[in-house]
Amino acid sequence: MSRVQVTIGLLLAVLALCQARHTNEQIQMIQPHYDMCVERNGLQDAPKIADAGLAELVTRTDDVSKKVIQCVLLRLNLIDCQGTVKRKRFEAFYEDGHEVDTLPGVINGCTQRKGTALEKTFNFYKCFFEQKTFVI
Repeated sequence: MSRVQVTIGLLLAVLALCQARHTNEQIQMIQPHYDMCVERNGLQDAPKIADAGLAELVTRTDDVSKKVIQCVLLRLNLIDCQGTVKRKRFEAFYEDGHEVDTLPGVINGCTQRKGTALEKTFNFYKCFFEQKTFVI
């Protein structure tokens, strides 16, 4: 392996760590559900690490990526089958390692009231990760 390849690999690893959105404890809770949901939905090109995977999947528009996000949130019991956010569970999940004062307002602002369960879930999650009020 050349020095350039090693340098690029190290740079990518550092960048991946800098973009982490969840705490280590949250990632440990998410990872097994993410792995199962990726496998169940046959998503071949998903990143192996849940945190990076969810961050990437939220930028996609295909139904399989949306289904993986929905599956993870359902398995974590953060949404119900209709795509409605379980506010108390969601807040409790994100209390770990985050400043949560602005979280209720973000949940209200991102909650989707129209669309299929899949659309509501994906659009909520996308809004949640794109907003700048509550820093993840």
